[in-house]
Amino acid sequence: ISRYVPQLFRGLPRNVYPGKRDAWLRTLPVTPSIIEILLVCCMTVYTVGVLWFWRGLSNLPCSQHPQTETGQLCMVSVVVAARNEAESIGSCIQALLHQTYPQASYEVIVVDERSALSTSLSGRMAEASNELTAWPTTSEDIAFWLYTSGSTGTPKGVMHRHQALIYTAVLFGQSVLKVSSEDVTFSAAKMHFAYGLGNAMTFPFYAGATSIVTGHRPTAEHIVACLCEYQPTLFFAVPTLYAQLLTAFEEIPKVALARLRLCVSAGEALPEEVARRWVDRCGIDIIDGLGTTEMLQTFLSNRPGEIRFGTSGKPVPGYTLRLVDRTGAKVARGNVGALEVKGKSAAVGYWNQPAKTQETFVGEWVRTGDQYVEDDEGFYHYRGRRDDMLKVGGIWVSPTEVESVLLRHPQVADVAVVGRRTREGLEKPCAYVVLKDNIEVSTQLKDDLKALTRSQLAIYKYPRWIKFIDQLPRTSTGKIQRYRLHDMCRE
Repeated sequence: ISRYVPQLFRGLPRNVYPGKRDAWLRTLPVTPSIIEILLVCCMTVYTVGVLWFWRGLSNLPCSQHPQTETGQLCMVSVVVAARNEAESIGSCIQALLHQTYPQASYEVIVVDERSALSTSLSGRMAEASNELTAWPTTSEDIAFWLYTSGSTGTPKGVMHRHQALIYTAVLFGQSVLKVSSEDVTFSAAKMHFAYGLGNAMTFPFYAGATSIVTGHRPTAEHIVACLCEYQPTLFFAVPTLYAQLLTAFEEIPKVALARLRLCVSAGEALPEEVARRWVDRCGIDIIDGLGTTEMLQTFLSNRPGEIRFGTSGKPVPGYTLRLVDRTGAKVARGNVGALEVKGKSAAVGYWNQPAKTQETFVGEWVRTGDQYVEDDEGFYHYRGRRDDMLKVGGIWVSPTEVESVLLRHPQVADVAVVGRRTREGLEKPCAYVVLKDNIEVSTQLKDDLKALTRSQLAIYKYPRWIKFIDQLPRTSTGKIQRYRLHDMCRE
């Protein structure tokens, strides 16, 4: 790496130099080159290097594009692309810049070979020096941006400092996961996702471990094939993928589990039913935790030897958590409160969104937007997003509580619950349900699902409407886009 990174930097456009601010666009699929690009960014860029993903670029409002202090778009210095995508990417960038920033220029560089709208990186690197002096940044300088997944609307550019990567590697990678040089990590979550960045790069690089990186879409079949071929010791995925693996395979091949010591889940709450089925079928512990793009990685988690299914675990050492009510006062144990966290991996704010920054980053504390209950043993129980909570008959209802019951039905593959208004304007739960393969929709099944929730929850919590759909709307990181379900309710 110490030899390769300088050569990679020297192979970049001549107008990229240490200390310069640049927008660096990184295309899909994710490959190991994303790691090298990030390392170059952190070594040489004085204030901010931007890791971006071109498929989402045209969907962002202009205010969320990277800009200089003068308000103009930074020059798009490099797009690292697969050769078969170079022309389409070049055309996309050209059209976007012509429409919104006609003075800006760009260059497309592909890793492997030259094409009509690109130049070869390997050719430049072959002639480049392997010596490079890192720019004298400090731990407090901004190193990179990550965009939020957009589960609540338009993605936001989250600005992180150099120190954040190290803190996540030490606090979670070492103290909880115990990653060592003997480990082989495999993250189904991609590196444009804060969760995936730590799993696939930060944790294994800090410990000297091996990381499996694949650019393929994480289908159940592909993931199992990778597990069988590479036999990782640590596997990271989102709850949706664990559920898909259980649905697609009656039995996970033994060779896939041969060296696996721990499975990790994050991105959204892991349903208790999915966790139990995974352990029963695979015999491997699975820990669930909570992290956010704003905190870069997991700060609340179960841990080996201390697992409580249906919870997000306890605070990761090095982070401080508190639950507050709508006035900002701390709530007592056993009561629902809004989760706030502080720790050294926290971002400095959102790019070009001062109001959102002020709303989320309050002194040392970061407001996560999640609702939790802390039990007498210190485990945190997820109760949904603050904006997702339903008020039914004057009483707050957590969507995840209803969802966890519906998932116990043997014919249900996936579910999301949102609030819907009656003709009288009263809010009641509405469930969007994805059925397992070859299960037919019927009125009887709707009645059965309502009866299941009435038998296990307070009567006011059962869903008044059951809507069957082919799949839930999700972000590229697997999070449910509940605002789209709310839109469907209003249609």
